[in-house]
Amino acid sequence: MAAGFDDAIDIERTSPAEAVWRSRAMWRRYAQSMEQHFRDRRRDDQLVEIADVSRLPRRHKQILSGLIRKKNHYVSYHEINNMIGNGVDEMSIKHIQVIIYQIRKYLKGDYKITCEKQYGYRLVSGRQSAF
Repeated sequence: MAAGFDDAIDIERTSPAEAVWRSRAMWRRYAQSMEQHFRDRRRDDQLVEIADVSRLPRRHKQILSGLIRKKNHYVSYHEINNMIGNGVDEMSIKHIQVIIYQIRKYLKGDYKITCEKQYGYRLVSGRQSAF
């Protein structure tokens, strides 16, 4: 079940073609799950220098990765919403502020997230080779 096998096939009542398609769908979900796992691992390896990633939820890691990709440039509230939103519901600025506050608690060393009022955030470090 955890690997994406969420279906049971009754071989007495299911046609061979349907069984094949359902099996392929289960395999596709499993493969997608593994790909996501490896993407998350690569992202976490990138973030480990910057923050205590073991204590950050997935959305927080997504935002931190987005801040790293922008390299000292501000990331707008809209961009942050797109990083973690589901594409349908718009997150409030207040909700994003709370998430940023939580991320700040786990930043390492001289990393900081600065705010540009009414616009967004950026990740900065006192070290030149940070990014």
